[in-house]
Amino acid sequence: EKLPSNALVNCRATSFAQTFAYCYLLKELPSFKLYEGTTDVCNMFKFCESLEYLPNGFTIPSTVTKAFSMFSECDKLRELPEGFSLSPNAKEYYGFFYNCHSLKRLPNSFRLPSNTTNIMDLFYGCDSLETIPDNFEIPASTINITYAFLSCKSRRKISAGQRKYSNRRRDPSDG
Repeated sequence: EKLPSNALVNCRATSFAQTFAYCYLLKELPSFKLYEGTTDVCNMFKFCESLEYLPNGFTIPSTVTKAFSMFSECDKLRELPEGFSLSPNAKEYYGFFYNCHSLKRLPNSFRLPSNTTNIMDLFYGCDSLETIPDNFEIPASTINITYAFLSCKSRRKISAGQRKYSNRRRDPSDG
């Protein structure tokens, strides 16, 4: 249920791909941080169905280049800590929060990197997600947004900047 707080303190692995995948009963990651040097977090917490929160200060290091489906199927994940950010060096965030049914809010620090190309299924099935920060934008470099917000039934707020971007992307003269 709980990862011991010192279990990975000295870990300098570059790949955490599927490290905790299918740990259905994992609830807590006290003071866990990814090493600045980590490059792959794909499917890291996939199917950690009991994981509710991430520790304060948890973020994805700038050295990460592969990050798809990191929290896919984390059904009980409710929110991300303030300050949570994505790596500017990963271009594909598809399936990142796929079917995180309990995710209600994103911190104001949540932004997609300017070079993001793929957010397919980013928030697919996040049916409790109520708001997205006002500063959230889908970068112009993004070429795949298929199902990015599918089944976000609770979403109550969309900022003017998000509407403006959406309208601009639908303009056929944009290319």
